[in-house]
Amino acid sequence: MSYNYAYNVQYGNGNPNLDMQFGYQADMSGFGQIDAEAQIINERNAEIQKIAKDAQDLQQIYQDTRDLVNSDRAKLEDISVTTGSSNTNVEQAKNDLAEADASKRKLRKKCFIIWGIIGLILIIAIIIILTIFFEFIFN
Repeated sequence: MSYNYAYNVQYGNGNPNLDMQFGYQADMSGFGQIDAEAQIINERNAEIQKIAKDAQDLQQIYQDTRDLVNSDRAKLEDISVTTGSSNTNVEQAKNDLAEADASKRKLRKKCFIIWGIIGLILIIAIIIILTIFFEFIFN
């Protein structure tokens, strides 16, 4: 098998060992077949490189997602704790409002009783004053 370096420079990839592996020969027999095989190999190589790059991109996306989840985990835990605390505070507030409503009703009842007693005392006082006044006038 003879090797033509000028043919390699013009049609090969510049590596005599690799060109001989693909069958570049000085007699150029099967030139079209060799050229087509080289093109197929180059296309496959490009596709493999694209797949490798896509895999690296996918790995980077996965890493970024994992980092985001890990960085937000503390925030999510804080939200969970705050939500639980808020639920407790809401229940306590409901109890406090119920107690305040009961206290308000008791106070309103006491005020009504006190104003009733004051009203009775005033009515009795007015009756006594009027009785004394009319006794004094008519006597």
